[in-house]
Amino acid sequence: MEAVPEQMNERVRQLQDRVAPQLDQARRDLSDLNHRTVRFIRENPGTCLIGAVAIGYLVGRIASR
Repeated sequence: MEAVPEQMNERVRQLQDRVAPQLDQARRDLSDLNHRTVRFIRENPGTCLIGAVAIGYLVGRIASR
């Protein structure tokens, strides 16, 4: 009976070895996207504010239906 938990542990380790690099890459990609977004907002605050108001207006119009 102890072979089953050991097999499961081995499969979990294999899955972790396959998924860990993808998770690390996704974390780096999201961090990069966040930095670029923050930089864009700091460089274009007026544009971002107008865009946020426009999106809020559209969401409000859709939600009121």
